[in-house]
Amino acid sequence: MAQGGNLSTMLQPPVTEKKPKVTEVNGDRLMDNYFWLREKTNAAVIAHLEAENAYTDAMMKPTEALQTKLYNEILSHIKQTDVNVPYRWGDYFYYSRT
Repeated sequence: MAQGGNLSTMLQPPVTEKKPKVTEVNGDRLMDNYFWLREKTNAAVIAHLEAENAYTDAMMKPTEALQTKLYNEILSHIKQTDVNVPYRWGDYFYYSRT
């Protein structure tokens, strides 16, 4: 780490390229600069999402201990096994259990 800097000033989020797409709906023209991100097999989209995920991982790294603590706290208040309300189908009642 650079002296005097903190993580948020050293890391910069990836910039999403704007590629305007105009769609006409009922006579109205709608502009979507990020329509291209819907192309799930586009290599540029995949690369951008990977860069965003790497940025998020780096920014959240200092909070890993807190994340684990919060996760365990939430789990302590949840029933690990759960049964839904039985429902009737014909002459029998059915339910599911997790």
